[in-house]
Amino acid sequence: MVDHGTRIEFFGGLGVIGGSKVCVSTPRARVVFDCGSDIAAAPDLFRPPVVPRAGRELHDLVATGQTRWIPGVFDPVQRPGSVPDDPDAPHRPDKPDHKELALFVSHAHVDHDGLLGHLRDGLAVHASPETVELHRALALAGRGPTGRAVRWESVTGPVTVGDLTVELVPVDHDVPGACAILVHTPDGLVAYTGDINFHRGGGLASRQFVDRARRADVLLSEATTLSSDHETQIPTEAEILGRFTEVCTRPGLQLVSLYERDLDRVRRWLAAARDHGRRVVWPGAIATVLAASGLDDILTWDRTRPQSSTHHTAVAQAVRAGLDLRQVSLTEVKGSPDRFVVQPDPDDPAAMLDLPIGATTVWVHSQGEPLGPFMPNWGPFTDWLEHLQIATVQAGSSGHASPADLQEMVERIDPQVLFPFHGFRPERLVGPRTTVLASYGVQYHLDGSSDKPLTR
Repeated sequence: MVDHGTRIEFFGGLGVIGGSKVCVSTPRARVVFDCGSDIAAAPDLFRPPVVPRAGRELHDLVATGQTRWIPGVFDPVQRPGSVPDDPDAPHRPDKPDHKELALFVSHAHVDHDGLLGHLRDGLAVHASPETVELHRALALAGRGPTGRAVRWESVTGPVTVGDLTVELVPVDHDVPGACAILVHTPDGLVAYTGDINFHRGGGLASRQFVDRARRADVLLSEATTLSSDHETQIPTEAEILGRFTEVCTRPGLQLVSLYERDLDRVRRWLAAARDHGRRVVWPGAIATVLAASGLDDILTWDRTRPQSSTHHTAVAQAVRAGLDLRQVSLTEVKGSPDRFVVQPDPDDPAAMLDLPIGATTVWVHSQGEPLGPFMPNWGPFTDWLEHLQIATVQAGSSGHASPADLQEMVERIDPQVLFPFHGFRPERLVGPRTTVLASYGVQYHLDGSSDKPLTR
């Protein structure tokens, strides 16, 4: 087989969950998919109260080894002196060795899109229309990527980048618009799962992707759920909705932490709350995201309820945008606690002191913030729950495919080469032919070989 020079290089996501950044290139073109925030290495130099400096966030993350620099993609103003000058800078089309470049995002999760605010000027981001719309809602609420505004391009068909053709293929995940990515190269087909599962919506979209990707030359697969030593049964959406519904039948105020980007689940839970005579009260920024995403009858606090300035600013933005955002007073919630479910601000747990917490109050955790023990706000928040004697009800399910479903997916696609990543134990996912555990700083051929020894 003639090698036309197609190469694959990883800039994030190896040996960790998240931080996905991958480049597929030929002598004529480059496509990068995903630009996620990285999982901090130990020790995390930017754990609270320390944060990267405003306007220098990317510089500080790269300079301390928390993020890898992607030539030609990131803002050159933030390039640390320790990083060589970009070979593509200033990326002028009139350069003899100019390569066409395009960036694609598989879905709207921070570990796949968190660094988009630090791209070089003028670089567009291609994504599904649903992903673009969700990001516009996040930007209105001040909850999008930090840095400059992202220039979005909605993708509804194949995109040609030099001698590469890129397709976004819908998959099942826990956020609207999630897609896998197919890259047709001169040397064969590269398929990337993004984040995928087979238990939401019956897995119909994901199974259609599997059919499209069958016999791919290369499969880049997430391996999230293989990170655990124990496979747990993933509950259905009906089962977790039932847990929330049961809580709604209890007397008194109830608390919930829902992930606002999981719009399908939010819609179902809002309907369940209404069926039991309750309304959900959201922090201002989350309410703005939901209202801007087209959800009806979204309720947040009025000015009588102290909230951080970010929430007040988001509500003001929503009002200026003409969104249907309803407001409620703290007095009203105190007067009729049976009629409400409140989503607390995870970064302001002391504000729960204002709420009419009772002996029957519980906190329903469903992938909302704080996400889990790996988050810096988890400890303080759960300490407050314990202090207030609030029990926890777990009512969530992973957005990722189970280990068994991942292995079945790989076997059905039957790629020539499998690159498992986006997981703490990627070696647990094995392809039917060749499996390559990638390393940073290595460019891989589509047959899995490289100029350096590989770990298999």
